[in-house]
Amino acid sequence: MASRIDIRPGDTVTLELPYSEVCMHMRVAGRRMHVRLTDGAHPMAQLLSEDGSNFSLAITTGEAGIYRDADGFYAYVEASCTCPDDCNCRKAWRTNVCGCKAH
Repeated sequence: MASRIDIRPGDTVTLELPYSEVCMHMRVAGRRMHVRLTDGAHPMAQLLSEDGSNFSLAITTGEAGIYRDADGFYAYVEASCTCPDDCNCRKAWRTNVCGCKAH
């Protein structure tokens, strides 16, 4: 089941990139990558290489599967574990460490 994660400018999250036109052109559609939401008046999605360097120029948030509503930016991610409801796995997408004792 997909969970919503809130993303603030400056945050780096791991997302499975959608099959958007830009991601298809860049040949990263369907790939799990680190994505940093840039700061500024119009935040963009900066894809990051394995070593943390910029993969390319920043792309629009929608092309990277990051959306915006009245509460800010968000994305949906598939839970990679079967943790109990009180687990804070959503932070695992930022830190790659869940900390849940269910593992």
